Amino acid sequence: MGNAYDNASLLVTPNGYKASKIYSAKPTDGSGDLTFSRASTAMRRNSAGLWESVASNVPRLQYPVGGGCPSWLFEAQDTNSLLYSTDFSNAAWAAIGTATKNPSALPTNIKDVVPYDIAGLGAAGVNFFYQSLGSNTDVYYKVFIRATVVGDVGKTIRLTSNAGLSVSITLTEAWQEYSVFASGSGNNQLMLSTGVTGTPATACTISYCGIHTTNSTSPIITAGSAVTRLADAATKSTISSLIGQTEGTLFVDFIGTQDRQAAAKFLMQIGGSKTIGITTFSSVIDIIGGGGGASFSYTSGLQYKVAVCYNNNGNFRVFVNGAKTNELNTYASGTYADLGIGSRTGGDISANTTIKEAIIYTTALSDSEAIELTTL
Repeated sequence: MGNAYDNASLLVTPNGYKASKIYSAKPTDGSGDLTFSRASTAMRRNSAGLWESVASNVPRLQYPVGGGCPSWLFEAQDTNSLLYSTDFSNAAWAAIGTATKNPSALPTNIKDVVPYDIAGLGAAGVNFFYQSLGSNTDVYYKVFIRATVVGDVGKTIRLTSNAGLSVSITLTEAWQEYSVFASGSGNNQLMLSTGVTGTPATACTISYCGIHTTNSTSPIITAGSAVTRLADAATKSTISSLIGQTEGTLFVDFIGTQDRQAAAKFLMQIGGSKTIGITTFSSVIDIIGGGGGASFSYTSGLQYKVAVCYNNNGNFRVFVNGAKTNELNTYASGTYADLGIGSRTGGDISANTTIKEAIIYTTALSDSEAIELTTL
């Protein structure tokens, strides 16, 4: 549909922003601009491929690994409980061997963070360093790691904990960002040891470690105490003229991150007397609204284009990556005045995602139009 943008009533792309504001590409008179909030600093990957900090309430344009066009980064609230996440010489790390700053390993994947060479790992199964924290359940362990020298490429390091985690990491010359899930109760003890598969490495280079509550993409730097990054939210109220009332279409182009979540997290929602929302929940995307709904599975890190078409005759159609996946005739129509992108209309329950486009139409697109719009 060549005139897709011409027919849109509201279009949000990775474009203009300032503190507390995301500007809509359409309409251009400001009536579609979103209020943005995140009451803490946060990190984003810049155009040079480095994670860098941005101030509170500043939206984050996230660039993909290897370069390319940016997307909006939205994340739920997350806490890093690991102390001294980038200082591996601190006494909080119980160590066998040495941790030495290595400025020559720059640029690392985090701006202004000098990585450490970890040497003297010893025999297989001997822990090099670890931190022991309070007991908890279901956490994500994150490590930014690379080989120290060419001779370490292809050798393995083991990431373990007392919370059911044991994974071998094969070292490469490039920086790798690992995020792995540890389920079950136990002491949150992050340990790095020699590998248990392949050829054990005697050294590695590290820039960041964390114990997180969600599988978010951005690091949270700590320096002696736990740090919480608050959730991102972009909302707009009282814009009923921009949202289809008797019929309409919602569209979002995103890359999602799967979590073992306790509740659905919103990619996009319109609200009023009824709500229509596109949410992530564990390994599925849920489409909810007006008493109808649909679900489909998704894979973390892949791109999805989703369109939801609705009308007051009860019809509710869902399109995903160029195919119609669901059609229901039990939809109960309502009135809509508010919008949330990357979060619920109220601003809470934020997703862990990057969003390239979010579009609203005041008409229900035809099947052929929706298929063309959602084709990758």
